[in-house]
Parts: sequence; C-alpha cells; structure tokens
Amino acid sequence: MKHIFALLVVVHGVIHLMGPAKAFGLAALPQLTTPISRAMAVLWTLAAVLLLATAAALYLQPRWWWAVGLAAVAMSQVVIATSWNDAKVGTVANGIILAGVLLGFLSHGPFSLRAEYRKAVASELSRSGESSLVTEADLQHLPLIVRKYVQLSGAVGQPRVHNYRVRFRGRIRGAPTARWMPFTADQVSSVDEFSRLFIMDATMFQVPMQALHMY
Repeated sequence: MKHIFALLVVVHGVIHLMGPAKAFGLAALPQLTTPISRAMAVLWTLAAVLLLATAAALYLQPRWWWAVGLAAVAMSQVVIATSWNDAKVGTVANGIILAGVLLGFLSHGPFSLRAEYRKAVASELSRSGESSLVTEADLQHLPLIVRKYVQLSGAVGQPRVHNYRVRFRGRIRGAPTARWMPFTADQVSSVDEFSRLFIMDATMFQVPMQALHMY
C-alpha cells in the first residue's frame, strides 16, 4: 500500500510539469486550453518538486513526511484552481494524498502514539548511568549451568547491560482461524527498573493500525 501511494504521488508530481512545459513552449499540449504564464509556471514546478519530495520523504523521513505532503497538496491545489477547467481532476489525487497526509500526521505527528513512545524512550535512556564491567564474582550466586552460559557468551569483562533495543517484524492473529495481521515493532527494555516500551505498526484488512504498550 505504501509503494502504491508513493507511486501515485510521483505520477501526480510529474503531471504538474505539464504546466511549465506549456508555459515555456517545450510541448504543444493542446489538452491544456488555459494559458499558463511563466510566473505561474514557477508555481507549477514548485508543486511538482514538493510532490516528488513528499514521495522521497515517505521513505527517508517518515517522521516528518506528512508536513512536506501538506505543503505539496496546498500548492498543487492552488495551481489546479488557476487552470480549473483543464486540471480539476487533479483534485481527486490531492484528496487521496491529503488522506495519506492525515494518516501520517496521526501516526508520526507530535501528538501521535509514536511521539509518546519516542518521549518515553528518551526518558528511559537518560536514566542509564555508567556501566561497570561484569566480573567472575558477579556470577558466583548463579546456578552452575547459568554461570557457564554467561561465561561462554563472552559477557565477563564486558560492560553491564542497562537496556536494549529490539526491532522486528512478524504477523499475529487473534484466533486460530483468523486472518494473519502483518506488523513491524520497536521495543526498548530496561533491566535496571524492569521497564518495557513497545510500539507496533500493523495492517488489518489493508487498514493501518498502531498500538503502544508501556510497562
């Protein structure tokens, strides 16, 4: 779904380049009956650049891509309004992109569950102090089999672990016969105060879902 959305944004952006092509006489484009000035061609080009930047940011800057997308939709709709009879169908594409922008804001914006997760993770990591090294003396109270495992793992002489991060993907379902729901997840756990921060992005019936768990 993400790739299809990005492709739509790219195609929509490239179509905007018809504006400067007509204004500067680079192509005949008889389907565009409304004259486009060279000054307006700059705005058409800016709309195209913003839309292409939106598609790129969707992959490179998922935290902020929705802000670029909002600017792109606004600029696109402005230039479409100036050539309404020729370009009004572009409003449909802008509506779809705007829906994606809204979803991006809800998923990654400053008031999203992901923003709350990032804040909680930063707070958790700020409590980590300096790490002392694991010694043989630290293992003496452990059962023999556990002590040997720790020794074989190479942990002795290494800094103590205060917290760790895990990123993984998989699929879950609520019942043996239910449809599988693919997901990606990010988890930060602390072994000092036994905390677990977990956020999951999933898809159910092609509808994006997000869950936050903080223990």
